[in-house]
Order: sequence, then structure tokens, then C-alpha cells
Amino acid sequence: MLLEQHFQRQQSTGCYFHLTQSVLRKINEISMREDYEKDDSLIVAICCLPALAIVPSPDVTEVFLILTDNLLGHKRCQSF
Repeated sequence: MLLEQHFQRQQSTGCYFHLTQSVLRKINEISMREDYEKDDSLIVAICCLPALAIVPSPDVTEVFLILTDNLLGHKRCQSF
């Protein structure tokens, strides 16, 4: 697998497809689907969340904070 060649020291657990599906299930669970479908900036921010799984460990916090800046303006995300 290509990812394994580039990230030899990282242990892979789980499936990226299922990770993205769980994010989308959460969108539906918290009644955010309509907003998600209409707000381009929200779509980008949420679609980027699963990408944290492939960010190098030392950079995860910084990247997470960048992503959450886009999410915190949404009323349903403020309680997280």
C-alpha cells in the first residue's frame, strides 16, 4: 500500500473510508445536514477532519486548531 511505504513508522488501525462515513453520520446525528449541504466553508472544514488521520503526529494539534477555527462559527459546533 502506498501509505505504508511513505509512513513506515506509523501504525494503521481502522479504515479511512469508515472514518469519513462516521463523520458524515455525526453530521446527520446532530441535525447539521442541511447546513452542511448549503455552506461551502463548512463542507471544506468537515471534509478535512478525517485528514487528521494522516497528519504527522507532531502537527495534529496545530492542524486541528486551524480546522476548528472554521467550525466554531457554526452554532451546532459551539458545544463541542
